[in-house]
Amino acid sequence: MRDGSRRGFNGLLVYAVLYIIFLYVPVLLLPLFSFNNSTIVAFPLKGFSLRWYEELFRDKTLHTALFNSLVVALIASVISTTLATLVARSVTFHRFPGRSALLGLIMSPLVLPELILAIALLVVIRQQFDLPLSLYAVAFGHILVCTPYAIAVLTA
Repeated sequence: MRDGSRRGFNGLLVYAVLYIIFLYVPVLLLPLFSFNNSTIVAFPLKGFSLRWYEELFRDKTLHTALFNSLVVALIASVISTTLATLVARSVTFHRFPGRSALLGLIMSPLVLPELILAIALLVVIRQQFDLPLSLYAVAFGHILVCTPYAIAVLTA
């Protein structure tokens, strides 16, 4: 390998490491701030406290949110995995006309920004089908996003 390409590779490696550090250091600091007695996330820390964990266990709204998240996760994971298994088996073992077009249509949520997809789904659910917003609507949106990822893994 020539020296110029080696320097380029080392520069890219340094950039990647700095980028990973930039992304993950704040996440790694969050547990430290959770024991801070202050309401402001800043250094220096104002003292050791379990106050925020006590608030977590007392707040019924957070319990409801956790339960709702688990319900949506269970529904979305089971249904998207089942659908992905059926699609992956059919496109892997059978050749039929329009197979590539069908697979491209199913995989389209992977290339659409999630915010655009969420707004479009909200408009369709509320205006076209006149369905109420509920956990099932949220689960449907998650199924729409999760199924292509599961198909990609299962077809491999």
